Amino acid sequence: MRVVLDCDIFTRMRRLAAICFLIAIAVWAARAEDLAGKWVGQWSGSASGEIRFALQPSDGGNWNADLSFTYGEERIQTKVKSVSIDGSNLEIQYEFELSGMPMKCVLKGKAAGKTIEGTYESNTEGSAVDSGTFKVALAE
Repeated sequence: MRVVLDCDIFTRMRRLAAICFLIAIAVWAARAEDLAGKWVGQWSGSASGEIRFALQPSDGGNWNADLSFTYGEERIQTKVKSVSIDGSNLEIQYEFELSGMPMKCVLKGKAAGKTIEGTYESNTEGSAVDSGTFKVALAE
């Protein structure tokens, strides 16, 4: 009878461990889902302006984004190349053209509640052009 009791305890422990693992995955997935939506705020570097992006989850745990920003009076629409979300960390790589020059940019940020703050770096043909900061809030 003691052997049956020990096996029963081990079975219960395995079930409890499996349940805890599933809860941890659900919490992690829910945190990533918190970043879905439209974000609006400001960027600041050698110039400054408004930045907007929308994040949407897609198949296989991937993400899609649409990003634009203002430069002077002009709204610049970008071509997003990749989106990476790891917990509360976000990275968006995108390209755009400014005054006829092709530009590449990497935006990295960290979410805290309904805001994301971070940095960006822009380059053209491998040479750094600009870097700065940004802060956005989830649009209601």
